[in-house]
Order: sequence, then structure tokens, then C-alpha cells
Amino acid sequence: DDREWYYNFAQGASVLSYDIFLHLEQAESQELFRSDANSERYGLIPQRPNPRTNPDGLPIGISKTVIAKPAWKGAVTGEFAGMTCAACHTSDLRYQGKRIRIDGGNNAAFDIQAYIQALDAALQATLKDPAKFDRLAAGVGATGADAKKHLRNRLEAQAALTHAYHTSATAT
Repeated sequence: DDREWYYNFAQGASVLSYDIFLHLEQAESQELFRSDANSERYGLIPQRPNPRTNPDGLPIGISKTVIAKPAWKGAVTGEFAGMTCAACHTSDLRYQGKRIRIDGGNNAAFDIQAYIQALDAALQATLKDPAKFDRLAAGVGATGADAKKHLRNRLEAQAALTHAYHTSATAT
């Protein structure tokens, strides 16, 4: 129970709208950004869906955060995907064909900068590629013109924040 809580406890991080995160494709393919293979590519540890704590099968260190009350003026409410401490502090060691889970240590395999760069690229590609955007819109249930316009506005705002973070975090 403690491990499930640690892996999936929402800690208030709001990186990207949850519905967008669930249906966002990688920049250069139609594979979902949140796929197990992509998560492992950046050092996150996939986990199976759990109806109680992780119904969408997010990797360890990514959780669903519900923000019902804005914390400051201009803050938004809603459901978001966000990072948790477990992303950087849970790892798997591989030894003689076995995986050994280490909780609370250092996940040296997680390349957070590369992950953010790939997330930024996926968001930018979705904004520029009409087919990618249409698949995202279908995934989140935005079928009408007004719903697609609202989705594009949300996507543009969140992509701009992600891009600003990515470019400032990697500036030398």
C-alpha cells in the first residue's frame, strides 16, 4: 500500500492537461508519448494499470493531479499530469536477469532534460501537424469546431509554457 501511494500520490504538479497527456503522440510517430517504450527510453519505470491508484497505467513518477481551487490569481483548475518524487527517486537495478526495485534512492537512468525536450517536441509537432492535432482532438473527444478551437487554445498555452521551461532549462 505504501509503495502504491508513493508511486501515484499527486503532489500538486501540473505539467500538462491530463486528457492531452493521455492522447499526445510522440513528435516523429503516432506512438503515444506516455507509452511504456517511450517512458523507458527516458528512464521512467512502466507500471500496470491499477483501478484504485493508477487506472491509466502511468509510469512511476507521473501522476494525475486534480486542482479544484486555484492557488494564485490566474492559476487554472482541472486535471493535470505531473511529476512526483518517485520519478527521480525510484529505480530498477538489473542483475543476472532480475530486476531489483530501489525506492527512495536515485534514479540515475531518468533523463529529465531529454524527457522535457521530447515533450516539447511532441507538443510543437501536434500544433504544426493537422493530422496529429486531429488525432489528439478525437482522443480527447473534441469533435466539433468549437471544441477543437478550445482544445487548440489550451494546447497552445500549455505548449508555450513547456517550451519556455525547456529553453530556459537548457540555456547555457
